[in-house]
Amino acid sequence: MPIRVATKLYDLIPRDGVGNDVLLDRFLEYARAKGLTLYPAQEEAILELFEEKNVILSTPSGSGKSLGAGGAIVHQAMEWPASACLTGQT
Repeated sequence: MPIRVATKLYDLIPRDGVGNDVLLDRFLEYARAKGLTLYPAQEEAILELFEEKNVILSTPSGSGKSLGAGGAIVHQAMEWPASACLTGQT
């Protein structure tokens, strides 16, 4: 099910418990909606990160390592309960 394009990361945070597959789908849908096409190394790294694996992404400059790191940050933010994000609790 396509999501409404979020303008803020907060809009992607689930309000109910969902699995990593749903979180990954939301991130990828958001990236597509923003016109981002992932390079193969980015996609592979993001898939691994959303499976809660450690990743070392060693690619040349300009190959999108920052977006891969962004995927890890988004994943962690999406896992926090929405109430913790609203109140600043961890």
